[in-house]
Amino acid sequence: RKLLWAGQACNAEETHTACIYGRQQCIGGYCEGLGTNEPCWDGYPGGLDLDCKVGWYCLRSICVPQLPRGHTCHGEHPNECLRGHRCNLLSKRPQCALEYSLPDGVRSNEPSLCKSLYVSLITQECAQPPPSDNEGGDCSTDEACVRSDGSRGKCLCKRWWSGLGTPGFCELHLTNAEKPSSVEFWQLRRSHCHHDWPEDRCAKEAGADGLLRLVRRER
Repeated sequence: RKLLWAGQACNAEETHTACIYGRQQCIGGYCEGLGTNEPCWDGYPGGLDLDCKVGWYCLRSICVPQLPRGHTCHGEHPNECLRGHRCNLLSKRPQCALEYSLPDGVRSNEPSLCKSLYVSLITQECAQPPPSDNEGGDCSTDEACVRSDGSRGKCLCKRWWSGLGTPGFCELHLTNAEKPSSVEFWQLRRSHCHHDWPEDRCAKEAGADGLLRLVRRER
């Protein structure tokens, strides 16, 4: 049987599919998740909030609405802010902020909130990443991708690796402006997918398999 997650489209008449989280029922053409103050379980391997509806998260075993942009947050749960937002604990008042929106010079505890995708280890502000002597070079671990300020880039797998030499390379630091397919897919995830769905499930549900292939080429 095809197993569907809360929020996915379904047909109650079909016998070869099953809704496996939340209410475990197909209601109104979608697998019904749990809403405000309904008990949930956050121990599923696939995500903390799979029992809850799109736009809700499982806090202390109860589904509660995610917080909108600008709302005070506490960093108690990784998904307390709406899809595409994160809790910036270093703003003057900890609050939910849109990912990839903060300019250089604004304090942030989350690199994903910065337009530059980087937070300075010294100032804890969004900033342009310092140079790395090995950017784009061979690596086996992140330790080989250290930047001049001591922060580490990521050692990514070479999709083209033939078995000779090291299997990885130090990531090239690209902003979202240089990754248009990634921006489009991020916007699609915000509007069409549950925040706990993996990329493949989201792309399949939204009919965006081709876009996801482009995203992976940009990485």
